[in-house]
Amino acid sequence: MKVNRVIAFVLALSILFNFSGGPFFLRSHAAELVKIDVVAFSFTDNVTVGDLKIQWKPNIHVPTYSKVRITYHIPDAPNKVVYTKDIGPTAMYTNDTYDAVALKKDYIYDFYVELLDSLSVPVAEGFMYYTPRITFEVSQVEQLRKTL
Repeated sequence: MKVNRVIAFVLALSILFNFSGGPFFLRSHAAELVKIDVVAFSFTDNVTVGDLKIQWKPNIHVPTYSKVRITYHIPDAPNKVVYTKDIGPTAMYTNDTYDAVALKKDYIYDFYVELLDSLSVPVAEGFMYYTPRITFEVSQVEQLRKTL
């Protein structure tokens, strides 16, 4: 009877071992990027264009970073703006704004902010959509009356 228990135990252990993906010390996990908040800090509105200041707010879980890369698309153009800025280690949490100038109205902009370490490897990321100004047009339509 003891032999059956031992065989059942070994069989159950091997099944669990296969479903768990192997021993924990042989598994490798990729580190996920830390999420940061990206917010619209201020906006200066002109008639056709506007200037936006965005701010990213790294939390306490963000590792040390030395560069910031900001990417956003330009309307009516096939390319995108990629802005990379070196930040010294002393100004890591104080130099956290970017000025996007001449944003056109009636477009949705997507701002992607990455915080990079000294080897230009991303350690944190944040994303924000922003519309500087929306224009609505209203017109009255005439509806024909129909008797039921």
